[in-house]
Amino acid sequence: MVSEGATQQRKQMTVSDYMTADPLTVSPEESLAAAQAKMSSRRIRELPVVDAEGPIGMLTDRDIRQHVGFLQQTKVNAAMSTPLVTVSPSSTLEQAAQLVLEHKIGGLPVIDGGKLVGIITTSDLLGAFLELTGAGEEGTVRIDLASAGEQADVTDACNIVRREGGTTLSVGTYNDRSDGARTFYARVRAGDPERIAKALAAGGYSVLGIRR
Repeated sequence: MVSEGATQQRKQMTVSDYMTADPLTVSPEESLAAAQAKMSSRRIRELPVVDAEGPIGMLTDRDIRQHVGFLQQTKVNAAMSTPLVTVSPSSTLEQAAQLVLEHKIGGLPVIDGGKLVGIITTSDLLGAFLELTGAGEEGTVRIDLASAGEQADVTDACNIVRREGGTTLSVGTYNDRSDGARTFYARVRAGDPERIAKALAAGGYSVLGIRR
């Protein structure tokens, strides 16, 4: 993904930019009832489990549900998930997303020098994706085009958008699931989307659709 006018700093967004710092934790000796109360107080679904030496596991609302009826009697260390899957503050968002998908988990403790410094969840990653693509902004549209193939074509498309009074927030490609064809898209703010699409078509692009 390439954003028009993107800075080098923006291209290097990492976990530290989107994690929740100093997250709420639970000790392995606490009861599941106490852990559940902590989750409810913050409206969260996972808690890092930390002992005197550092983080040792994760406790999720799903782990707790498996012990319904015995929450007071059951300690966290009997229900928590191990081994711990973690990322560092300097890990990329893509690396974090890959781990979440691979392990089918809802959050990753962020570890720096053996110390828990944050947590990044699927909600954080989705929010980052929307922010970085511009999809979370009001008044934007996504214009799908036949794959440009060359970086020069992408630049030309951005120039056309600018000329028609719009701003390109991001561009990218994806595979059409129906036929596997490569599709190129531009996330555009302001301007008249229909006019921009016509200008792109006049510039030699095959406009596949405008999605709001």
